[in-house]
Amino acid sequence: NTDTSILRQYPGHGQYSQKFQFYDNGGGNIVIFTKYGTVLSVKDNKFQLDSFSGSDDQLWTFRNIS
Repeated sequence: NTDTSILRQYPGHGQYSQKFQFYDNGGGNIVIFTKYGTVLSVKDNKFQLDSFSGSDDQLWTFRNIS
């Protein structure tokens, strides 16, 4: 949910606030962009949406689990 800059989980409704793009930065990390151009980051163990800065708190690593 982008209106409060806090990531929330709720049922899908098809709006832009629920659309994300996963971008591989080529260094083994992923940057998660929202449709609005902000990126998913984590600070103080809380998810938030920020402007892209390239800092470590905006880089994600994906792995398969089974």
